[in-house]
Amino acid sequence: MSSEIDCTDDFEDLTAIEQPIKQSDLNTDNIPQEFKQHNNWLLWKREPVIDSKTGKQKVDGTGELKWTKVPYQANGFKAASTKSNTWANFESIKSAYNSGKFSGIGFAIGDSGLTCIDIDHEDQWKPSELGAIYKGLNNKYYKETSPSGSGYHLWVKAIKPNNMGCKSKNFHNSLIEVYNSDRFITMTGNSTVGTIQAVNETGGKHHSTTYIYCN
Repeated sequence: MSSEIDCTDDFEDLTAIEQPIKQSDLNTDNIPQEFKQHNNWLLWKREPVIDSKTGKQKVDGTGELKWTKVPYQANGFKAASTKSNTWANFESIKSAYNSGKFSGIGFAIGDSGLTCIDIDHEDQWKPSELGAIYKGLNNKYYKETSPSGSGYHLWVKAIKPNNMGCKSKNFHNSLIEVYNSDRFITMTGNSTVGTIQAVNETGGKHHSTTYIYCN
């Protein structure tokens, strides 16, 4: 039986430490134009995960309250990562976020041709393991911190095999997830590596990446 997990659900569980992004912490100037040219933007709110039977907020195995990121449109109605008619352009989403009614902004991958590699819990990784991933991408990508501050989103222009799930317990113990459609990803603009340059072609032979952000 495959250990891959279907990851098309918009409602992603959050750890208790993840909080809404403060306006002062959202660095939209750092987000590459490659993203901003797409009308794939939406907003999200941090909301409690409610048990349908008890009506109370669920808790995880450690007793911490469970939260989720719920996608929204600028008009206050819910959005969906699979419905492009609920997405909008970057400037309108940025303006709606500045109203203070939402927790953050997100990018619906859709058919943008972009792929997100989500690395969780950096403190649980060995430096050599992280280095192997970066090297496999020719050390060229757009990298920003996730809202929790304990993980990273690596963005590349890539092709993911159709039979590849988003994560597997046999692949880095589920600490890495790969998305290239049917999902929205939170954006912070808190880039941790270099200056964003043009999109360049890679020459790697051992991974499926065809184009990447050059840092």
